[in-house]
Amino acid sequence: MSRVVQQDRTTISDLECALFSGGVPFIVAFFDRLGPKEICQLSKTNRRMLSVCRFYVLMRWDVLGLVSRFFVEEEKALALFTAENAILFGPAVVKFFDRAKKIHFALDVCVNVETLERIVAFLESEGFKYVSNSAKGNTFRAEIAGEIARTPVEELKSSGERNSSEINRSPWGPYDFVREPHSTFRRLRLHVVRCEPYRYILSLYSTGLMNFIGWGCAVSLFPNSTFCHRRSYVSRQECTSEASFSSSFHTWFEDYAAARGISIVEYGYKVFKGVEKGERYIGDGHCWVIPDRYCDPEALIKVSNGPYFEVLDWRSGTTRADSYLRIGEPGVWSANSPSELIICGNPTCLISNREQSLRRCGGCGCKSYCGKECQVADWPVHKIACREVAPRLPKSPWTQAVLKYNAEFGSRAASYGLGLAFGACTFDLMRPPTEVEWRRLWSRIACCVELRLDEKVIEGDVKSYKVTYHRAYAAKVEDELPSTRVLKYRRNVALRDWPVGLLYKVVSPPDGIVETVTSVTRPLRSSDVLAPVFYIANMAASGGALEGTFGER
Repeated sequence: MSRVVQQDRTTISDLECALFSGGVPFIVAFFDRLGPKEICQLSKTNRRMLSVCRFYVLMRWDVLGLVSRFFVEEEKALALFTAENAILFGPAVVKFFDRAKKIHFALDVCVNVETLERIVAFLESEGFKYVSNSAKGNTFRAEIAGEIARTPVEELKSSGERNSSEINRSPWGPYDFVREPHSTFRRLRLHVVRCEPYRYILSLYSTGLMNFIGWGCAVSLFPNSTFCHRRSYVSRQECTSEASFSSSFHTWFEDYAAARGISIVEYGYKVFKGVEKGERYIGDGHCWVIPDRYCDPEALIKVSNGPYFEVLDWRSGTTRADSYLRIGEPGVWSANSPSELIICGNPTCLISNREQSLRRCGGCGCKSYCGKECQVADWPVHKIACREVAPRLPKSPWTQAVLKYNAEFGSRAASYGLGLAFGACTFDLMRPPTEVEWRRLWSRIACCVELRLDEKVIEGDVKSYKVTYHRAYAAKVEDELPSTRVLKYRRNVALRDWPVGLLYKVVSPPDGIVETVTSVTRPLRSSDVLAPVFYIANMAASGGALEGTFGER
């Protein structure tokens, strides 16, 4: 019998013998001393070591285990946060990735203001209570209503793009929610933003802070730099006064980095290797993605392509004076994942924009819905922002005239714009473009229809407006639209089949001052997709059919 055991042991390495004989405490202590890369390399030696490494990973990086420290119904909490695009971040998540043994910190939750009501209702059902920091002792809903009332309309609708001010991406709060008055371990800090929560994560001070839990997984955007090379690169873009949490989060990380051997790298003439640069997207090969549960331990983890962004170092000449990196504007979602195609304002809607066109809210124009049912379902949440925004929205008196022109001549303008766009590019005119080539073209080029605005005083202050066709030309989207609207235009292009982009630019004579620019994306039927030479040949007929005049009154 001893001889059989001796023969079996010859097929097992000394390291495996030590791990198997040492038990769970020894395995945990051994792997705690290894870095993430070493653990991955060790898992590739054989199936036995793969099983041991998986056991350690499941125990040490347990997303549900972390969330269960703060919520009774952790699975329901994660499902809600995923549905509402809320993100968990902060010191607790940083220490989770870095395998810190004690995570005695509040959990920070970043959520958009328009999906706030469902999050707060869930927190209240979990027994959390809002702790007011103001002397008046306002309720949480009163605090948010006050912030909405004090915020200008253009900042309330902030998309969080990189070309906007970083102040517009900063959150309101944090707002403290606790279960017990003196408990810090079961405490939440709610950060309310006006942009998508992931955009706020991308605007944090340095790359070591860019770790979050959301969309059914935990994601570290710069794991190789932070947890392998132990470097955090400063990527701040503006000299702005930081909010209380951003400042304290940065201060905490400086102390934490010093204690854990992480260097914070600012601007310098040294070039570091292994920096996750270039064209990136959330969930790419540079990211460290940990799913909230492993349904099949033997299956590979596949993550849908998330928002795209570009990372540049100081050699690009675009970084701030004290920053090593610059993170560019996030792009649109990949069309490979069905969940990202849903852009209806109702989060529970399952109809993609490919199947039905969307209609804007008539009050504020900030959200779009695929039908009346979705608007009614979302109204209990949306009404808070809508009632504050709608009365303050500037109304262009000639808007209806532009819409009438689009209704009458929109299809002709799209036909003429096809010839303009393909005539300005370098496509093979004899070959129909692929859908990828088509989207790439119309994400950069649009058909700009210039309308001349004529104003006439009827009586007193009552004025009459009409718009008249002046000219049409192919234009770069960035040259015609402000940066805060380029992303919305490209999102509409990405979510439609064979899209054609139109820009209606209203100018007032005699100086041609631009009053408004209205963007419209019209889908083309697949049967109408032809070689570009046919669109160019049709320009002579369709161009003369664009002339017309429409009045507001």
